[in-house]
Amino acid sequence: MSNWKDLYNSKLTTFEDAVKCIKTGDTVLGGVGPGNVSPDMYMALFGRAAELDNITIFDAIQVRGYPYLSPDLINKLGGKFTHISGYGTPALRQGYDKKTTDFYPTGAVETDVRLRKRADVFMVMVAPPNDQGFLNLGLSSFMAPEVIEGRGRGGALKTLIGEVNENMPVVYGSDQWVHISEFDYLVENASVIPATQREAPGEKEEIIGKYVLDLIEDGATLQIGWGGVAEAVIAGLDKKKDLGIHTEMIPAGVDKLVEKGAVTNMNKPINRGISTATVCFGDQDLYEYARENPSVNLCRGSKTNSIAVISQHPKMTCINGALEVTLAGEVAAHTSGHRVISGAGGQLEFMIGAQYSEGGKGINLLHSTRTDKEGNVFSNIVPSFIEGTQVTVPATYSDYVITEYGVAQLRYLSRRERAAALIEIAHPDFREELRASMKQHFYFTG
Repeated sequence: MSNWKDLYNSKLTTFEDAVKCIKTGDTVLGGVGPGNVSPDMYMALFGRAAELDNITIFDAIQVRGYPYLSPDLINKLGGKFTHISGYGTPALRQGYDKKTTDFYPTGAVETDVRLRKRADVFMVMVAPPNDQGFLNLGLSSFMAPEVIEGRGRGGALKTLIGEVNENMPVVYGSDQWVHISEFDYLVENASVIPATQREAPGEKEEIIGKYVLDLIEDGATLQIGWGGVAEAVIAGLDKKKDLGIHTEMIPAGVDKLVEKGAVTNMNKPINRGISTATVCFGDQDLYEYARENPSVNLCRGSKTNSIAVISQHPKMTCINGALEVTLAGEVAAHTSGHRVISGAGGQLEFMIGAQYSEGGKGINLLHSTRTDKEGNVFSNIVPSFIEGTQVTVPATYSDYVITEYGVAQLRYLSRRERAAALIEIAHPDFREELRASMKQHFYFTG
């Protein structure tokens, strides 16, 4: 389209005017993580509180200080705004605890289609247009392509708002480009792209990380979650060879592994030579590495998290955190009782994909114990979950479980055998208690 600059200018407006399109009863969806718009857009929306009602704000992975994360503000607005999230960052947990935020249980693959069905307005941060009039989704693809493409084809989307940020890196990928003509409103705002500092692993994380490194083979394709253990693993991967990256979120430190030659992506059957993900969130070095780099590809979550795609990668090794594991091998990674701690994300999809991968491994990591605010210590390996805890990975798909006390491979074990193996990596102070439970519930007494 030769006149894209005129079209672009015709769509430029202010935050206040952009949100005037939002009507009572609308579901307003924000991009995932760094793909969500700035707090300024939401403050403009909240400025219309007197004339609106029954507005649902939907998001995932909050990396900016959004006003809807404040339970006090949500309560002050008298129930006119409801916040739903499919994730659980530390900033969001107060909303879950005070019940001003509702949790949306979903995996990554079906999230695209589900949100396409209910998002009336989609607000997303993008990089400025290129010479052909295309805006780039930058550091976050996830469900954005599906929601945008759904307009007029069974999707609920009525309005697409783009916040154009010159600081957003252009990241390549076939799903990353959206033409200006698709947008209804554009707002320019050169805000800082949130970055996170790499989390220094502690002593327990270092020990767990060494166990994980022993399981990672040369030529493996990796999916790695967040956290201190992930950092310990990444720090030790520089001694490995020909690793590949196919993951939901590119973790900080991958750029260094490429520089050192540990990550080449040359054994991947899909996107050979390319690190593939759906979101990129990390430090500034990672952003600069991803910027206009042909060896980094972001695409929609239904592609990265497709079990069919994951399983095609030989030696697919998936590494994720857990909160608790039962003696039967069930994994809880996003709730503790009714309290939401995190999101399920794509953990189950990657665990299943790893099981179907030739030489694949699904790995869950956790500390053997946790301590509450009163100083009480609890085992994270438990006979069963307490009421309200949601299972992230069913026992059917459990594979490796690792604590600072060792490694238990569960895939080929019976329930009794799993319990015995997990007790061996539980904290010594709780092993007798766990054995008593195992004998009571898993042993035939005659």
